[in-house]
Amino acid sequence: MDVCSYANRESNKQSCAKFGQYVNKKIRKGVTIMELPKTAKRIKNSKDFIDIDGSVYTYRSNYKGRTTNTLVKKSQHKCYGYNYCGIYYYDIKKCKERRVHRLVAEAFIPNPDGLPIVGHKNNIKCDNRVENLYWTTCKENIRKAHADGLCPQDSGYDDSQSRTVVMYDTLTNKVLGEFGSIREAVRLTGIKQTTISRQAKYHRPVRKPYFFRYKDDEVVNANRIIGRFVYDTDKLVDVFINQGDASRKTNTCEKVISTQLKKGKPKTKRQNYYFSYLTNKCEQTIES
Repeated sequence: MDVCSYANRESNKQSCAKFGQYVNKKIRKGVTIMELPKTAKRIKNSKDFIDIDGSVYTYRSNYKGRTTNTLVKKSQHKCYGYNYCGIYYYDIKKCKERRVHRLVAEAFIPNPDGLPIVGHKNNIKCDNRVENLYWTTCKENIRKAHADGLCPQDSGYDDSQSRTVVMYDTLTNKVLGEFGSIREAVRLTGIKQTTISRQAKYHRPVRKPYFFRYKDDEVVNANRIIGRFVYDTDKLVDVFINQGDASRKTNTCEKVISTQLKKGKPKTKRQNYYFSYLTNKCEQTIES
């Protein structure tokens, strides 16, 4: 055994010894160690446990990957109102994000008819107690949502599953329309769903005289407008959506426009005009 491996081995032994002393010290001081609830069940094909109240537990692993006797409660996060938790599965040897209410239903609620949907009796998506869950069909789940007043409008303004989409003018940021959901915007404008969703979700570059954002999105001015200015007076004479638009309408090489946008106004006058981004497209107006 070489010197390095021997030193690492001794260091690991000392770490394990210190951890054991720490645990024993906590026990002597009367600190309670977390115990697995008697109602908890092991998740199928996993080392994690699920309880009737939606809590997820697991035994901590040591530095060698071996499971210890230290029980911990796993953290959960919300997405569109539902609680999610990372569950480790033996077959794929990694964690997979699962909805907690499905884990509870699969462990504690029989499903002899093989129903695909888990519903919430009180319509609170994060209330994952076993007494609040039941197996149902997609059709019955939608029917219950309408009966309970969760989907009163086709436009989706009051639907918890939808987000309001706003259509803006690219040059002025003026609101052109407001829609209860992406599907509603597609139906009323005739614009492709992929175009609207990419602009609203991912702020993709705008190549049209309009763009879409979610109403609760703070990044409305993400699209930068290009202006053409007179070199001597710095007067704004034209505005363009992007570099390609400016190149086509002015017959100027796109590489020249790109260079001026990066470096600013040229120090030497070679043309009567130069290109620059507008600092605030809501305030900039073309001077007559």
